[in-house]
Amino acid sequence: MTKQVSGLFQTWMETRKLDTYQTTVNVIVTFEEEEPLECDLDVTVKFNLYPLNRELDCVEQIMSELVMRDAITKTPNRIRDYSRLVKLSITWNIQRGVAGRRTTASHQTGPRWEFIGRVGSQYYFQPNQRDLIEDVLVQKFDIASNTAEI
Repeated sequence: MTKQVSGLFQTWMETRKLDTYQTTVNVIVTFEEEEPLECDLDVTVKFNLYPLNRELDCVEQIMSELVMRDAITKTPNRIRDYSRLVKLSITWNIQRGVAGRRTTASHQTGPRWEFIGRVGSQYYFQPNQRDLIEDVLVQKFDIASNTAEI
């Protein structure tokens, strides 16, 4: 009986740590010496309740979708150089997966999305402009290695 209760408690804890949202984002990606890329992405984001991890999980998911989409749709005469990435701008349209409530960044679904207002969903990749989130993205996706400082 104790193992069953322990298992149920563990399952409950896992559902409390991870929440799933269906999110539509409009992304503008700015490169050095290239035209900006603008696209809409539909992403499902699972993130935990810790603020820094929450922001990082969301932006990592978006970056992953963006790179994968660009890799699939690129043409031989148009290959984007992510090693010269300058800026990532994100506009959010958040929809809660379970309740089906729809909201925008200005009407956030509680404290889980407070980072949208804090950072304005602008991420800068010049070496002298990077923050912790940008540093993690640079390492994980091997991007912005040739981006010049301002």
